[in-house]
Amino acid sequence: HDNNFNGPIPFEITLVDTLERLVLHDNNLEGVLPLSLGDLTNLVVLSLQNNNLEGAIPESITAMTLLEVIDMSENDLTGNIPESIGNLVNVREFSLRTNGITGAIPDSLSNMVNLQMLDLSNNQFVGGLPENFTDLI
Repeated sequence: HDNNFNGPIPFEITLVDTLERLVLHDNNLEGVLPLSLGDLTNLVVLSLQNNNLEGAIPESITAMTLLEVIDMSENDLTGNIPESIGNLVNVREFSLRTNGITGAIPDSLSNMVNLQMLDLSNNQFVGGLPENFTDLI
């Protein structure tokens, strides 16, 4: 992290199928998240905060079922959180803080039974917390 990397995340990184930690926070990465990001099915940590990434969170991310930490805060991400995000039941920490995420918070978030930290602040969500969110307590 903090290397002044710039440009897009190269899709070739998703060909390293043994990768368990992708830590690229505090750089100058830009562009959209590669659709092939979901091919990193052994990934446990995805740390992309404080870059200039934009566009939607690809649905393919929900194929990364071993993920425990997702931090994509402080970027320019937009669109909705994929409804299938709840497939990531091993996630302990999930942060999308300070982006441009819109829409409702998906009900499926309550499937993340191991969640210990959730930060969705400074976005543009509509509605409230899903009613089934109390299932996490």
